[in-house]
Amino acid sequence: MSIQAHILSPLSEGLFRRAIMMSGTLYCPGVAVESDDMLRRANRFARHAGCATLAKDLATHPDGVLECLRAKPAEELQVHYENFEHRIIKRFLPIHGDEFLPVAPCLAMARGLFKNVDIMGGVTQDEGTFMVIAQPDKRLLEEDLQHIIEEEMETVLHSVMRVWTPEVNSDVWRHYENQVNPSTWKVSYRKAAADYITDNLFKCPHKLLSDRLSSRESSVYSYVFGHRSEMTPLPKWAGASHAGDIFYFFGLPLVYPDQYTDGDREFSKDVMKMACTFAKQGVPELPTGEKWPRYSVEDPVSVYVKPGNFTTLRDLDLSICDLWQEGTC
Repeated sequence: MSIQAHILSPLSEGLFRRAIMMSGTLYCPGVAVESDDMLRRANRFARHAGCATLAKDLATHPDGVLECLRAKPAEELQVHYENFEHRIIKRFLPIHGDEFLPVAPCLAMARGLFKNVDIMGGVTQDEGTFMVIAQPDKRLLEEDLQHIIEEEMETVLHSVMRVWTPEVNSDVWRHYENQVNPSTWKVSYRKAAADYITDNLFKCPHKLLSDRLSSRESSVYSYVFGHRSEMTPLPKWAGASHAGDIFYFFGLPLVYPDQYTDGDREFSKDVMKMACTFAKQGVPELPTGEKWPRYSVEDPVSVYVKPGNFTTLRDLDLSICDLWQEGTC
């Protein structure tokens, strides 16, 4: 998200010509809000931490409140953060309407208020499973879901979708609900909910951003990350979950060897080389030696990235993204 913010920000003009994006964009519904909304939440947090009052807050005495917050140990602020709101997910979100992001991201992209920079970016294959795992009912983490009944599971999963996509689009959701297999309803319904989150928060926003950028002078190289380590603590059904690509692009299998396999380390070297060659030369280099095709609106191609499997994908079901875009941007 921060990369797209810099692509849009007038304050970042001329500072870079290439960028690597992962883990989401500002096209995600509700992920960028007006500055007043976050100011109200920040004031609630500052009051909870003992650094603000109703009479003296970030609006009236910003220097004093910030000085107080900065003087507190990070561990103390973390405790206050965990307790200042009764929410499953507590988020401080990017804001627009200030000097850094003067125009809302969707509107800015539609007006062409973005820099012509080359992009390498993508999504993980199963982004949305992370959001299912993050909710508090641990029965949903079971492989076979034997300890939760269908009615309970449906209620929990819809609450998860509302947390991450506050306005669940019934027309879009019907597309996923129709794919649920009655003979394996619980497992299939969980996958449908995770796929809904994957597409609405990650895949479709990534497609729209890639379409916008590639329609100008930018070169876009898209990937779908499909690797799940044998040593991951996440359940097998989660697949290649949200943020899984970050660990490999930043070389964590080499930094923490006891948490990864030898195959993970070799794979991490491969994806780091892809990122480095893009940064240096403008085109990511595949381990196979084959050319990485550029993404375009006419040819929305991605490269599937997995150990021993670096292949082009042109058969992704992106039709749902048109329906998603109608209610988003």
